[in-house]
Amino acid sequence: MPIYEYRCTDCDHDFALNATIAKSENGLDVGCPECDSEQAQRRLAPS
Repeated sequence: MPIYEYRCTDCDHDFALNATIAKSENGLDVGCPECDSEQAQRRLAPS
């Protein structure tokens, strides 16, 4: 299962989500676990 990395643009907290590709294509409900903000941007991880 892929790991999707995010950074909250409100508090700069980095976090990761595990989700299937199908779920990702349908849109993930991403909220910061630190401050509960919905302002998260997906980060590209090095391969």
